[in-house]
Amino acid sequence: MYILDNKIFIHIVKCGGSSIREGIYKNRRQDLKFCSEHFPIKLLNEKYKNYDKITIIREPISWYKSFYNYTIQMNKNKGSIFNALANMLVYKDNKRLPFRDFVINATNLELFFKDRDKIKILINKIRNGKFSKSNYFNLIFDDYTDENEFVEKFSSSCYQFFINSVGGFDVDRFYHSGDDLIYDEFNINKRKKNQTKTSLVKDSEITEEIKNLIHKYDHKVYEHFNIKKEL
Repeated sequence: MYILDNKIFIHIVKCGGSSIREGIYKNRRQDLKFCSEHFPIKLLNEKYKNYDKITIIREPISWYKSFYNYTIQMNKNKGSIFNALANMLVYKDNKRLPFRDFVINATNLELFFKDRDKIKILINKIRNGKFSKSNYFNLIFDDYTDENEFVEKFSSSCYQFFINSVGGFDVDRFYHSGDDLIYDEFNINKRKKNQTKTSLVKDSEITEEIKNLIHKYDHKVYEHFNIKKEL
């Protein structure tokens, strides 16, 4: 979350918010009133409640590809609850799952966490881990160490879970990923494109089964943010 000019940018995981952060840091850092990357709206100071809330949203199939790539490329031992959850969805017995299996896990968290052993693993990581409370994911789970409370948290797709965690469905305006008008909102320069990393997901892996799963479990994202479904 970044606040300046009576506007709040809500940073949803893997939706391109890093480009906004870098633009603000480079062009307008001195104007920042508040900065905490993935901070949830519900914890925001009351004095900012009337500010315009803005976010970037990503097409769901693209989001799952990005999340999968990021999880594989990141440091598996990095100490955060976000990483712990991501690794549970992408790996099994220390072996990387195919993209299809990851999507099956991630689109239906309620089914995934019916296996209470997985909930126990995550709870133990929270109880025993030394996680920074500045991380929003750690903040929202700080008081949730009961299995039933965890199950209630995971009643949607992974994508919707992250949108809900920061209050992304409650914004005043949103931009689709790749829409350069977002930079005008905050009067910052567009970030130069970095060299594109090779995706670990092949086009042939985006099967009709995958599309149908994502369309089914993320229908709210498509409808709420007026996203055209990839056919």
